[in-house]
Amino acid sequence: MSATTQTLENRKQGAILGALVADAATLGFHWLYDPERVAKVGGATPEFFAPDEDHYEGVAGYFAHPGKQVGEQTHYGEQMIVALRSLAESGGEWKPFHYLSVFCEHFDRGGRFNGYIDAATSGTLSNFNKANESLLSDAEKTAPGIEDYPLMIAKKYSQTKGLQASGDELVELVLKTARILFTDSKTLDQIEKVVRFYDERRTFLHGADDNQIPAFSKVPPIVARYAGDPDLLTKVEEAVRITNNNDEAVAFCLYGARALERVILGDSISDALKTAVAASSDSVQSKILPSLDFNYDTPSQVSEKFGMVCYVHETLPAASAILNNAPDYVTGVRDNILAAGDNAGRSLFVGALLGAAHGLGSKNGIPLSWLSKLKHLDERLVAIERALVA
Repeated sequence: MSATTQTLENRKQGAILGALVADAATLGFHWLYDPERVAKVGGATPEFFAPDEDHYEGVAGYFAHPGKQVGEQTHYGEQMIVALRSLAESGGEWKPFHYLSVFCEHFDRGGRFNGYIDAATSGTLSNFNKANESLLSDAEKTAPGIEDYPLMIAKKYSQTKGLQASGDELVELVLKTARILFTDSKTLDQIEKVVRFYDERRTFLHGADDNQIPAFSKVPPIVARYAGDPDLLTKVEEAVRITNNNDEAVAFCLYGARALERVILGDSISDALKTAVAASSDSVQSKILPSLDFNYDTPSQVSEKFGMVCYVHETLPAASAILNNAPDYVTGVRDNILAAGDNAGRSLFVGALLGAAHGLGSKNGIPLSWLSKLKHLDERLVAIERALVA
């Protein structure tokens, strides 16, 4: 399972595409908690089934994706796309405020996304909206007597321009627009006060206290962009806490990030998992180490051993066991689907490492026929190119 035959650029691209393809491939059997039913319906090729509520009839499971079509992403894949989009729009730079804004714009009411909203996303949106409303209200009080229109300019542009700048740079960007409309120094001074108050007190840490696997969704693009960078883990923790401000979620996601980084830099999957767990906390090691010594005859044995629900302390050990046994991309993704439960939650980690190790279109890599099934593939490829700018 060596990743050395791929170039660094190939491995970075493979990590992102591998995760997206695996997520989409898993959509049809997501949250079906009966491995026998998955195996009966999916057979030897359970990938890219259309979501069908009848498949969930009479067994444990939750049908979360009505109306979704083959090739679309689950909410996990959608969250990963948000991180990819933010990197692409920021010239390949990780900007936490930009990511938060894109995340809210995508998932909040009236946004681009139409589908299941997990607890961490719902909590993050609620926390952000309440905090932002309160901060802007307090900012207004710093400029008593300011008229409605200048206040609107100050609030609106402090938020939009604040995605790219802060401090004096942000103030100047807002005033540049304000000077087109206002010339009196009093109004401009009031606008500046509002902007500075907002900028100095805003935070991107609005994440829910949640330890479920959506926390990992933004990790693959960030690791692909910053593999080898000494600040990688700092950026990963920032990204995780934006939606999942929870220590256990962070600890397990850092394990996943370390493992993916090692594969992108050329290690085999088995070596990468061992290196990553050795650098992890005791609590992570206690859950992950057993998975690296676990061999199975059928995928259902993985979920029987490590669990199949959404918490990071179950999903990442189960995913690690699958990765440590998978000889190629197709086998790993299929085993993950057949292990049932929150297979989509596990799929980003499984798909990212296998995609980075084996690449695209090779004997052991991501099949081109699978890649071709992704909806909006052209947009994803352009975003990857822009996000991975060195």
